[in-house]
Amino acid sequence: MPKLPDRPASKHLELARFLKAMRDRTSPAAVGLSVSSRRRAPGLLREEVAQASGISATWYTWMEQARPTNPSQRVLDGLAQGLHLDPAERAHLFRLARPDLQPLAPTSPSANLGEALTAVLTGLAPHPAYAMNALWDVIAWNEPAALLLGGFKKGDPLGGNVLVRLCLDPAWRRLFVDWDNLVRSAVEQFRGLTARISTDPDFVSFVQKLERASPEFSRLWNRQGVRTPTVWCKTLDHPKAGRLSFNSATMRPDGVAEDLRFSLYTPADSETKRRFAALLALKS
Repeated sequence: MPKLPDRPASKHLELARFLKAMRDRTSPAAVGLSVSSRRRAPGLLREEVAQASGISATWYTWMEQARPTNPSQRVLDGLAQGLHLDPAERAHLFRLARPDLQPLAPTSPSANLGEALTAVLTGLAPHPAYAMNALWDVIAWNEPAALLLGGFKKGDPLGGNVLVRLCLDPAWRRLFVDWDNLVRSAVEQFRGLTARISTDPDFVSFVQKLERASPEFSRLWNRQGVRTPTVWCKTLDHPKAGRLSFNSATMRPDGVAEDLRFSLYTPADSETKRRFAALLALKS
């Protein structure tokens, strides 16, 4: 079989193709433009993309011509916004143009999980699981999670946020046996996971309110500790099921917003599995 000639891979060419495809599919109306019926362009003009993205038309033209460029994070985030890219497309743009950079997290925390992921969350039963956004608001959960952790109240200042409940809910302080270590780990993980949105107004407001409400959070937050999420064996004194031990881990499903994470609990021993199964049976 004859050897195929080498065709050098060009990240600039792939980036140019991707940008043109996204430009062609974006309607002028999507960026607030009104055009005449005689317009033939299927999507936006290059100059219109540049204007919507807050960059120069020359710079954008060079990128779409596959010229060697090294766009900044600001430029790429502007393009993602101007071309109305979804999270997957946005991440792909960064991989093509600047794989050494990561796209900034959306400034508005996710409020809803969506039908498909809600079904996944429900299907994780009998294991307790819930989903939270960048500010650790609980946006969805399954019934086992509600039974184990005392229920959630979406949008409630106390019952709807994991960090707030850890710091301010007396029931959670009694529930988790190793509360001191758990809350310290949570605050340090929160700092590490939210570094990219640390100047966002919603984030700043959340931290300031929690600092005023919880001296414990304020003390831990100002220690500047950072920790990456790990699998953690949590021991709970459940008011109905007694002493329980669960392995707990957080994970981000593929193809979703950067700020969305699942927290999953699985029994750490056979006695916990038996006791929790009995609790679930009582509910059903």
